Formats: sequence, C-alpha cells, structure tokens
Amino acid sequence: MNKKSLSIFPVLILMGIMTTLMNFFNSVLASETGLYYSGLIVHIVGLVLSFILFIMLEKNEYKPWASTFRENPLLFLGGVIGAASVLLVSYCISNIGMFATTVTMIAGQFLISFLIDSNGWFGFDKVKITLNKKIAVVSICFGIILIIV
Repeated sequence: MNKKSLSIFPVLILMGIMTTLMNFFNSVLASETGLYYSGLIVHIVGLVLSFILFIMLEKNEYKPWASTFRENPLLFLGGVIGAASVLLVSYCISNIGMFATTVTMIAGQFLISFLIDSNGWFGFDKVKITLNKKIAVVSICFGIILIIV
C-alpha cells in the first residue's frame, strides 16, 4: 500500500464519524417531527446544499440528468436507497439504540463489500481471498455477533 492509499484512512474515519452523527441527528429529528416528515426535511436540506455546491463548483460541467437516466436508469437507485436508509436508520436507532444500529449496519456494509470484491460484481476487479482475509472475516463476524447479542 502506498502513502497516498494510507492517507485516505483518516478521511474514511471522519466519514464514519460523520455518518454516525448524521444518523443520530436524523433520529432525533424523526422523534421530534415524525419519521416521514423528518426524511422530507433531511432531503430538502440536502437538496439545497447540493444545489448551492453545484452552482459554485460544477455548473459548467454538468450533464443533464435526463440523458443519464436514459443511458443507465440503475444509477438513480442510489437516491432510492439513500432515502430508504435515512428512514430505516432513524427508525432503528429509536428502537434498538445507536450502537446496535451502527454495528449492524457496518455488518451489512461489510458483507456486501466482501461479496462485491470477492465476486467482482458491478465491474470491479475480483479480489483474491487469502487465508488472512478469511480469518479477518470470521473474526469480524464473531465480534459483531458478540456486540449485538
């Protein structure tokens, strides 16, 4: 692994912190305003921020979304999944707590990421599954089970 690859790990840790804080605030918002209304608020705020960033940084480089949709409508599933995840995370946090929700989400992310890499799905290069990786998978799965049980 080169230095550039290593330098991304602090960014990823920051993203993990941001995701957990986002989930917390969305859950509190949902408890104050209602689950679906909070989802609407979150997405309107995100739309406004995205629009401002778009105008400031990318307005000369955009490709109309309609042509992107015609070329590959599956690319828009991220928005559907994102909207569903905001609602589901807010619901889960209020029912099982922050830690159990986060750990279980990480388990799901871990599982699908492992399957994508090991099978080469979605056009990714297939990653060789070494003995070390197999041991790591078993250890992580066991750790997650210990945490949520």
